[in-house]
Amino acid sequence: MGPRRVAAWKWVAAGFFLGSTLVVGTRVIESRLLSNTVTSSEVGSLEEDMATAEVHPPTESNCRNLVALESAALVGKLSEKQIRCLEQIVVTAHLGESERASHLLLDDAYAKSDQKRWEQLARRHLTEISSNDADLSYLLARHLEKRQSEPNEVMAFAEMALKHRRIWKGQTYVRRVAELYELRAKAAERVWLAKKGGTGESWARDEALRLAGEWVEYAEVVGQDSVKAQQACALAAIR
Repeated sequence: MGPRRVAAWKWVAAGFFLGSTLVVGTRVIESRLLSNTVTSSEVGSLEEDMATAEVHPPTESNCRNLVALESAALVGKLSEKQIRCLEQIVVTAHLGESERASHLLLDDAYAKSDQKRWEQLARRHLTEISSNDADLSYLLARHLEKRQSEPNEVMAFAEMALKHRRIWKGQTYVRRVAELYELRAKAAERVWLAKKGGTGESWARDEALRLAGEWVEYAEVVGQDSVKAQQACALAAIR
């Protein structure tokens, strides 16, 4: 694979590994890393950021200089004082600055492998700051379903990602949209099964059937294996 893949791995080694996608906060490096298509200049820039954060960490007094904090956030080196300062920016600054500060906090939580904090920050970012981030809403929906969290929340963030899916291209689009249809269907199935024999069961089953059907339809359109989707449909169709 060569040294470029090793260098790229070094940049993301401290954080989450989600399937074939390597995530740095809300910055996503797709599987092009694995196909060795990352340019040497890109990797060099990433390594330079790492070195800068290691050798020249930001001082406590420049926490309002968001650009100066980027390298430190990427490697989880924000201090508690800087985190508190960024939190203040998030809640008091204008939207653009608030959004940038929120991304820094997400990057820092990722690099520190603090999944609970990352989840809280991602949820706040999408519900209180900006719902337009398709990458983040996709990652959060995926994270929540993996943890078997509240299924209605999984569906909400999956819908949010689907609403802004046109930022993705090619196979990234195909793969992520298919996974989002699957996440919605599985979450809806959990809602239905939790209501079996109780109030709202009929509506929940119909919703599970509808979303499983959309999963089947999309999988067949893009030529993916639809067996699991069809099984979900068959289960929800049982009366």
